[in-house]
Amino acid sequence: ELLLFLIKENLLDSGITTWFAGNEPIEQGVNKLDLTKFNSAGSGVVDHTEKYGKEVIDIAHDLIPNSYDYKVDGLQDFLNVLPYFNSYFNIITETSWGPNYDFVKPQKIHITEKIWKPISTFQPFILISTKNNLKKLREWGFRTFGDFIDESYDELDTYEERIKIINKEIIRLCSMSRKELDAWYWSMEDILQHNADNLVKFIDTEYNKLQKVFEHGWSKV
Repeated sequence: ELLLFLIKENLLDSGITTWFAGNEPIEQGVNKLDLTKFNSAGSGVVDHTEKYGKEVIDIAHDLIPNSYDYKVDGLQDFLNVLPYFNSYFNIITETSWGPNYDFVKPQKIHITEKIWKPISTFQPFILISTKNNLKKLREWGFRTFGDFIDESYDELDTYEERIKIINKEIIRLCSMSRKELDAWYWSMEDILQHNADNLVKFIDTEYNKLQKVFEHGWSKV
């Protein structure tokens, strides 16, 4: 749905995008993707033509799959820093992000490498995920971008509510001039540096926790 939104708003050329790279088209049947009969988790079979129109759907079908400098099969393990350093912000679609996850009890917060990559490359980001993921990052000592991006979406219960604010922010940021974006980015320098530093500390802390778990378990053998 993010791809369709970017096409509809003529924003696709404003950044660097990847859709179903590597072996995913084969593994998930994406090379046979039909957005007029899309089996959406939590929504059943959806015809996206009704919302986005045939022209947008045809463009999407021609684009998918689309890779950007894809070198290895384990995409989650590979970080090409160039597209990160050549863009001002990141739109993250986390693993758990759609309406199907909204009312899972207990509420699932699933934070993966998709977030650590922009943090380690000094990128601000908009996070398409479930409720309270940004809140969890702040609990872990990271700083988010509420003074520069409307992050109120993180407090909303449903995907439909969150995506409205997210889409509005994407349009706003993409409408800024290069000079405005540059000033916007550098005004967050202290946050970006803090997050990169905190990630190193966070990794050490979590590693030490895991080591203690293994040591405790081994002592019982």
